[in-house]
Amino acid sequence: MATQVPTGVARRHELIRKRDGSDNGDDRPSCDRTVALPDESLLHCTGRTGSRDGQQSPTLRERAGDRRHALGGYRRRRGDHVGCLEITADYEYRGLVAEAWDRLRGDTSAWPDRPFYRSIIEEQGGAALDVGCGTGRLTLDYLAAGLDVDGVDNSPEMLEICRAKAAERGLDLSGRLFEQELDALRLPRRYRTIFVPSATFQLLTDEGAAAAALQHCHAHLEPGGVLVMSFIATLWGNATRPAQLEWSTWRLVAERPWLEQDSQIRRFMRTRYDHAQQLQHEENRYELLVGGQVTHSELHRREPNVRWYTRAQIRHAVHSAGFADVRLTSEFTNQPALESDAIFCVLARREAS
Repeated sequence: MATQVPTGVARRHELIRKRDGSDNGDDRPSCDRTVALPDESLLHCTGRTGSRDGQQSPTLRERAGDRRHALGGYRRRRGDHVGCLEITADYEYRGLVAEAWDRLRGDTSAWPDRPFYRSIIEEQGGAALDVGCGTGRLTLDYLAAGLDVDGVDNSPEMLEICRAKAAERGLDLSGRLFEQELDALRLPRRYRTIFVPSATFQLLTDEGAAAAALQHCHAHLEPGGVLVMSFIATLWGNATRPAQLEWSTWRLVAERPWLEQDSQIRRFMRTRYDHAQQLQHEENRYELLVGGQVTHSELHRREPNVRWYTRAQIRHAVHSAGFADVRLTSEFTNQPALESDAIFCVLARREAS
């Protein structure tokens, strides 16, 4: 089971439950029934400078000083009722996205990427970097296995959860976690392996930022080091190709028990696609429920949030960043990628000299 990290939302959820016991009889995924503003535990945001593990990121109130900035990218949507929290800040994994991440993902121990990346790290030897390490799904397991792995992520909230999980497992993360953007990576050492799991590279929707990220990865590899990244080939899966920039209907992605008795967390999502620009736009609605009634919800909007690539496009981008020996593999295997693959991986090497 995922680590239960006490948070402002969980505390606020209990207060709302005690204060507001009303039953409106409406169980639809609607944003018009949520009632709370975020407290100080969620008023943290980071720009693109990054911080070393153990350093406190400044709050927006400290960096700015007015209430609009102090809300850290949270806005209240208003209509006929008090609206939900709309998350519009400069990094994606915050608020309920971070808090519910492990719980909504469920058991990932059998995911095929886990042995795939580990085998590459062990074959390469030396240090490895987990890009987009989040709450430590791979970083912590590899450290527990005795591998030399650092992690980098742009979400201070995800990194906080990662540290809490490491403490529970008795793992020392001193000097191993970094809060930075991939397209501005500046770390104190180089690596034999840099791995970018969970299609994290595709979150860089700006082509210039993506190109810069590849250059920074190249610069942070030792000569002969390997970059390995996973990609989702078709974001809408086996469904019919969606219409241009037309929002899908809301769909329930996941629902799990939450931290207290008779409570649940659930996530709804809708998407639209810009086929000309190869960009996905996405909205996610997270809802906390007690006794079947929504007590708090957040709307997370990223437009765009994901870029997709053809195999030729990503091969060209990686070559342009200075990599050699670029290979595309079928899912998490060493077999050559097929056009029919839903997931493929890119392996590229920095030249030895």
